[in-house]
Amino acid sequence: MRLKYQNGFIFEGHTFVVDKSDIRNAKDEQFVEGVALLPEVHGRWIYVPKETDEGCDTWRCSVCGARFVTEFGFEEQSFCTECGAEMDGGEGE
Repeated sequence: MRLKYQNGFIFEGHTFVVDKSDIRNAKDEQFVEGVALLPEVHGRWIYVPKETDEGCDTWRCSVCGARFVTEFGFEEQSFCTECGAEMDGGEGE
């Protein structure tokens, strides 16, 4: 298993998060910047036609299922903003 460093925040000295909004009702002073060593996760974007509104495309992360909606075509992101998986087509390599 390959590992990678992930920048983020440590909440109250013990909980690591990538996005401060993951902890509801927390104040900025409860966080300190930090880095974690995490397993490298790979996935791909899956097109979901049943969830697509007119003029938009809906995609889901193959790792965590996070929903990603685009307008006017798909500009692929290289990683999932929810779980951090690299979107290079691999499945859990």
